[in-house]
Amino acid sequence: MIKGKLSGANQFDDCIYVRIRIDERTRKRYMQFRQKLSDNFKIRKFGRESFSKLTGKYIDINVFREEKYMHLVIYGRNRKKAFGLLSENFSFYSEPKK
Repeated sequence: MIKGKLSGANQFDDCIYVRIRIDERTRKRYMQFRQKLSDNFKIRKFGRESFSKLTGKYIDINVFREEKYMHLVIYGRNRKKAFGLLSENFSFYSEPKK
């Protein structure tokens, strides 16, 4: 399985910030991640287009989409479990230096 590309992740006190590079595999991997979240945490989706919010059992995820990147902000008690599910479909990569 070819994974999507995570370009960065930071953990702060109560949330995890994740930046995902958008390419041809991103949509498929993101939908697989969302399905796993739905199975585990009973999430619901609100919003449309460039901003959406996923809420579920002890978890909130804000999703921001740009032209080249997608940003996820993961809140709640189950944020580490959600990040684990995310890392099953995405892997870290480094951008080439200019």
